[in-house]
Amino acid sequence: TRITFFSKIARDIEIVRVCLLLTGSIQGLRNLVVDYLATFSDYSWLWTESKDKAYAKFMKTRPELSDYNRELRNFSDVESAVEGIGSVHNIGALSLLTKNVKIQLKHMAELWKVSFSTKLHEEARAQMNEILDYIRTTDSWLKRTQPTDLQSLRSIMDKLKEIRVRESGIEAEITPVLDMYSMLERFLPQGYMDKD
Repeated sequence: TRITFFSKIARDIEIVRVCLLLTGSIQGLRNLVVDYLATFSDYSWLWTESKDKAYAKFMKTRPELSDYNRELRNFSDVESAVEGIGSVHNIGALSLLTKNVKIQLKHMAELWKVSFSTKLHEEARAQMNEILDYIRTTDSWLKRTQPTDLQSLRSIMDKLKEIRVRESGIEAEITPVLDMYSMLERFLPQGYMDKD
């Protein structure tokens, strides 16, 4: 019979004991690492869920500005929570560097925030464009129309009356749009929003 290296080692009880201790230690360390990595599963929605589907589901609730504020604040809270994670986590003699994981998680949370903000920005821009279009159209109509007879004077007076009625509610239309832009500037990185 041929004697192999492993059969020689198996005869020495001390070597077997040390191998078993090392195996148990490595398995215990592995379990601790798996447990630590499981703490990051709280953020798994950042990369497993679709931003577009989440936004569509959010829109089905017919959100108000306070709902947008709450969602954007949640994304900012996730960024803050990720920032609070230590850059190094020691388990026995093993040091786990979490810097890159933290950077990626913060980036993903920011992408969610930007995605929701972009949709809100589109909505605010559409509402603002509607108001500006009304002002432009009305202004050009008034500049074009000259009173030539009683009928044209009546139509001008009717238009001015319509403008007066709309003007009384225009602030109520503009204020929510300005609030949207204010919220966007508060939650988005500086310089992200242009002033157009």
